[in-house]
Amino acid sequence: MSAKSILVTGCSAGGIGAVIALNLAKSSHSVFATARNTSKIPEELSSLSNVTLNVPWMSAYTSSKAALTNLSECLRLELSPFGVAVVTIMAGIITSHFHDNDADAQLPEGSLYAPIQDIIDGWTSGRSKPKGISADQFAAHVAPDILGDGKGGLVWKGPNAGSIKLAIKWFPQSLVDAAMSKDQGLDKLVEKSPR
Repeated sequence: MSAKSILVTGCSAGGIGAVIALNLAKSSHSVFATARNTSKIPEELSSLSNVTLNVPWMSAYTSSKAALTNLSECLRLELSPFGVAVVTIMAGIITSHFHDNDADAQLPEGSLYAPIQDIIDGWTSGRSKPKGISADQFAAHVAPDILGDGKGGLVWKGPNAGSIKLAIKWFPQSLVDAAMSKDQGLDKLVEKSPR
């Protein structure tokens, strides 16, 4: 089999992603190993020459969510002849304990994102995240959609979910980009870019 370039998410030490990435790298594949905190990627993996650590900031996380959305939509179609409904919850802002055990993101030395390390830390730790509804409230809110009529499909629920759905469907991409990158520090990177 010829060598492939493979993106593996969740490559923190002790995680299944790290084990998969290491096995693929030892099989001569080029591996893009991602983790929210690159300092948590095991040395055994990060020291290999055919392994590239991380991609900028939230790319890996949000890409994995997009991939799961597409997988769910395909499963919805493929399983519908058997009476199986697949519901994909497109969640708004939920207050949870998601970030409780996260350390601030450690950018690789020389990262182009170093000028906005404080902004990245705020988002990856959850300190900058807007307040949403509680996880319990959200669960009660989506339960009827999950247990309901069996239609399946994308269900947009929670604070800001409807606004995001509307924006990505009807607004020009430039407006969506401006809204989604607000307070993310990307404007500071443009100012400091060595172009």
